[in-house]
Amino acid sequence: MVHFFKEFKDYCRSIAPGRPVMLATNSMEVPKGADTYPELLKYLDVLCPFGFARMPDTDITGKEAADMLQKFCDDAGSHLWFDLESFLFNDDTSLYPRDFDGIINDLRLFSNFEKILCYQFPGVFSDPEASFRVGDPRAIPLYNKYKEYQEKQRLQLKNKTKK
Repeated sequence: MVHFFKEFKDYCRSIAPGRPVMLATNSMEVPKGADTYPELLKYLDVLCPFGFARMPDTDITGKEAADMLQKFCDDAGSHLWFDLESFLFNDDTSLYPRDFDGIINDLRLFSNFEKILCYQFPGVFSDPEASFRVGDPRAIPLYNKYKEYQEKQRLQLKNKTKK
């Protein structure tokens, strides 16, 4: 993987100078990669891990993994972004919406991330006014709760900037 990204970054620089190279990795078993991350991060501009809400009991906590990855990125001069998952997996590997409180907990718990990207499949957040909906029925209440949360956050930011 390190060899691939070394060549990939050189290639990307040749066709798109100034554009970042990002890799989304699983957040699980980070300590097992402690000897590889420093070399890998030489060839990444952004590391964007996912899966912190699904850490196995046999692993370190999501927060511990995030802190460890932050140190690796700081040492390498790379950016650490968060690939926030808004879904969980059923036993058959199909997706269903995460509970709203879990998503908000992640936003608060993982405050060290420079940016947060939310990877969402259709049917995980569903606008109730959409003419066509797919996915789990819980996708509509999740959409509504998140929209309400987002509006409150924007209002708070607006009020802060007025002061």
